[in-house]
Order: sequence, then structure tokens, then C-alpha cells
Amino acid sequence: MGQAERILDVGCGTGGFSVALASSHVLRPMQVVGIDASQLAVQAAQVRATGHDLSSPLVSFLGYSAGERLPFEDDYFDLTVCSSVLEYVTSRQARAELITELGRVTRPRGYVFISTPNPLRLNEYHSGRFLGDYLRRPGYPWATRPWEFSPMFFDWREIPATKYHRRKLTELLGARVPIPERVIRAISWIAPWQNRLFQKHSVSKASPLERSTQAGFARSASGRNAGSLQTRSPVEGGATRTESFAFQRPTDAAT
Repeated sequence: MGQAERILDVGCGTGGFSVALASSHVLRPMQVVGIDASQLAVQAAQVRATGHDLSSPLVSFLGYSAGERLPFEDDYFDLTVCSSVLEYVTSRQARAELITELGRVTRPRGYVFISTPNPLRLNEYHSGRFLGDYLRRPGYPWATRPWEFSPMFFDWREIPATKYHRRKLTELLGARVPIPERVIRAISWIAPWQNRLFQKHSVSKASPLERSTQAGFARSASGRNAGSLQTRSPVEGGATRTESFAFQRPTDAAT
């Protein structure tokens, strides 16, 4: 995809992915912004960036309240990434709103990259719950099924990850081993993680999902909460931490 001058890392955690993006010789960004609902994670991300001699305006981090609109103007970023976040948004409506927001802040012909576990497995990736991606419980992570992304990005162009899978398989088997294209495509269905890259069209039409999401944000702006979101995230020792976030009035100011 070449250079991406402005990059947003949604759910950046302690900033590992943000630092990697800022250091990329392929993307060559001028600005990387990481946001997270945990203030402790934001502080840790700032320490990490400092340790890599990365500072503002190249790399910056800020906190935000999950469930609110992302605090950026429309069509701002060249690349918006969301890695290992979507599965923790356990409400279908909240997940749909988040995906719509990823698209809103991405410029026309920009990209959205999503990395989330593959649910085609017996045990849910993070919690290890048997059939946890299908026998869903509030507060427990579950992964979006591969075919459910197309309706969410119905007027976007998906960039297949076949080149990535081919490169990794070639590294494993060696360059002399011929690898049929159908084998490469099959790998995406059995790989532990789904890595999906979508390109925004120059002119986008609002889907029914987007219209309903925008209406939900409008209701929040009028003073009525849209609900709440509870997530469980892993902590040291194999336990999980439960966090609850309220859907509050969205911020209008861009930073």
C-alpha cells in the first residue's frame, strides 16, 4: 500500500504496534496516533515510545471513552488499524459502531486494517472457552466470522492477504517448493488470526448499518445513553480483568 502519512492505532494498549508502525520503512508515517480506553496503557505506551526515541508529533497517545465517537474529524487518516480489539467489544451494536467509526476517520482511498482471531476453532482464542465464539456470554470475547466482514465493508475494496500468506509459507517451505494459489487462499481460513485490509472508495454511500449507527450517536448527543459495554482482558497469571464502559455523549472536538 506504500506510504501512509497519518496512521491511527485504535485500542493501542501499551503501544507496541504503534511503535512498529512509526518505525516502518515501508509506511514512512509523519504522524502516528494511538488511542486506548485505559489511561494506564496510554502512559505505558508513552514510556515505550520514549524508549525508542520516538516523540510527538511523530508518535502520540491519548485516552478516550469507549463507546464515544473517535475524537477525530472525518476522512483524516491514511491508515486506521485495530488489532486484537474487536473481539473484546462483546455487544453487536457496539462492534458495528466501532467499525463505522474506523471508516469515518479514514480518508477516501485510505485503508482500514483489522486483526482479530479466527473463530473457526473449538476454543475461543483468548479465554480458551469451548465454543466460546458461538456460545457467547456477556463480557467474554468472541470473534467475528470471516464472512461477516463483507456486509460491514460492503462498499469498500478488500485487499486479499494472500501475498502475506505466500511469503510466510515460502519462508517455511523454501522458494523451490511450488505453492498453488488455492492452498494460499485456504490458509486464510485456518490461520489463527484474521488479517483483513480494506480500502475506502473515493465516494462512499452510507449503508443501513452506518445510518443506524449515526442515529445511535445522535441519540447519545441528545443526552440519552446508548447502553454500556463490558470487556474482559487478560492480565498476568492467566486471569482476566473486567472493565465496563458507558456509551456517553460523543466529543465534537478533534485533536
